[in-house]
Amino acid sequence: MNLCDCGRNVEEALSKHCVYDSLATAWLPPHCRDDELTAEFDQSGPSPDGSWPYYADANGTIPIEKAEVALLERLVMNPKKFHKQLLEVPVMMNSGINEVEGGHKHEHHEQGQTPGSD
Repeated sequence: MNLCDCGRNVEEALSKHCVYDSLATAWLPPHCRDDELTAEFDQSGPSPDGSWPYYADANGTIPIEKAEVALLERLVMNPKKFHKQLLEVPVMMNSGINEVEGGHKHEHHEQGQTPGSD
């Protein structure tokens, strides 16, 4: 049983009162999110306003808005710096989120992103 389950698509996530969390890059219910940490992360990107750029293609030529990312049910690209930043921020380490099933899986995924980045 996954305590952070939000279903298999956007419609199911919304019906379960989940919110797209850009830090986790996933739909999460309230008890699995740290909204303050996510807000801080959302302002730590490389753009002049502190946001993170998102792209619809691997070449980074088709930008899309963050609001659009949550509604997509396919892969979205973001810079390698995005994944590196996830390791530099104390991501959910002290918030209790690691105690929820699936928390460790995301951290290991992010750790796997670092070889060869930047």
